[in-house]
Amino acid sequence: MNNRIKLNQRGLSLVELMIAMVIGLMLTAAVLQVFVSSRVSYSMQTGLAQLQENGRFALEFLSRDIRQLGFQGCSVENSLANVVNDGSGVDPFINLSRPLDGQDNIGNAVAFNGRNAISGSDVMHIKYAEASGACRIESHSSSNSRLSCEGPHSFSQGDVLIASDCGHSAIFQKSNLDVAGANKLIFHASDKGKPGNCVPGLGGPVTCSGSGKGYSFTPGSLVQRLLSFRYFIALNNFGRPALYRQGIIITGAKFGTGNQELVEGVEDMQILYGVDTDADGRPDKYVDGAVAGADFNAVGAVRISLLLRSTAANLVKEGQTLNFNGVNRQFNDGYLRKVFSTTIQIRNRL
Repeated sequence: MNNRIKLNQRGLSLVELMIAMVIGLMLTAAVLQVFVSSRVSYSMQTGLAQLQENGRFALEFLSRDIRQLGFQGCSVENSLANVVNDGSGVDPFINLSRPLDGQDNIGNAVAFNGRNAISGSDVMHIKYAEASGACRIESHSSSNSRLSCEGPHSFSQGDVLIASDCGHSAIFQKSNLDVAGANKLIFHASDKGKPGNCVPGLGGPVTCSGSGKGYSFTPGSLVQRLLSFRYFIALNNFGRPALYRQGIIITGAKFGTGNQELVEGVEDMQILYGVDTDADGRPDKYVDGAVAGADFNAVGAVRISLLLRSTAANLVKEGQTLNFNGVNRQFNDGYLRKVFSTTIQIRNRL
C-alpha cells in the first residue's frame, strides 16, 4: 500500500513574494515622498517666517528713527548753535541743521568704518535729540560753563549733547567727569574731550574765538543726548547681506563711530523722499536722494522699500520674479525673497 502524504503550501510563492515586495516598495516610496514634501514645505514656511520677522524688525528700526529726525527737544524749530569742533568725520554726525541726508545708488567703493556698502543700494543719515534720559535744567552759569540738572543724569564725559529752551538750542560736548554723588552737573568747557568745544559760549551765531557768544538756558530747559545714525546695506562677516547702522561711540571722552548689524538678509534698500513744494505740510512729490539734494529740509515723509532674502538657499526651484521699486527683477539662485515697503511721516515736520 502506498501511503501518500499531502503537503500543504507553507510561506509565499515566488510570485506572491515579488508582489509583496513591489507593494512594500510602493508604500516606502509614498512615505518617502510625503516626508520629502513635508520637509520642503517646512523649509519654505521657515524661510518665509524668517523673512517676515526680519522685514518687520528692519522697518521698525528705520521707522522709529525717521519719525523722530530733527527733534531738538521742542515741537517748534528754533535757532541753533553748534560749538563742537569740526574734526575729521565729526560734522556729518552732529550737524543738526541738516537732520536728514541721503545718498542714492551708492557705489561699493564707499566704506563706513571699513564696511563696504553694497553697490546700487541707498544710504540714509538721521539725527535727532534722544527723548528719554533728558536732564531738566535747574540752573545755568554761562560764565562758568556749567549746567546743573534738577536730578542725577546719565550722560558721560565726551557725550555730544543738545540743550534747548524752545527759543534756542545748542550742541556741545560734555567736558567734565562725573563725581560720585555729584552727577547733576554738566560742563561745556572748551579745553576737554575730543574733538572738544571750540568755545564755551552756547549762543549764536557761533564764532570760534575767545569765549564765543554767551547764552544762559533758563530753569526747566532740557539737555538731551544727540543721536546720529547712518543706515546702509553691506555684507556681514558670513558674506550675507544685512542692514547696518553706523552711530556715535564715545570712548574715553573721545568722539568716534561704529557699525552695528541690525538685521541679516536685507539685500537692497531703496529710499524716496516726500518733498513739500508748496509749504502746506504735505509731500507733493517723492524723489530719490540725488534729486532731493538741498531740499532735505523740506522732506516731510520717507518711503522705504526693502528687498530681503532667506538665509538658506535651494528654497525656490523655478526662480522668482519680484517687482522692487517699480522694476521687475528675476532671481534664479534658489533664495526665497520678499519685498517690504512703508511710508513714514516725520513727526517734527507735521
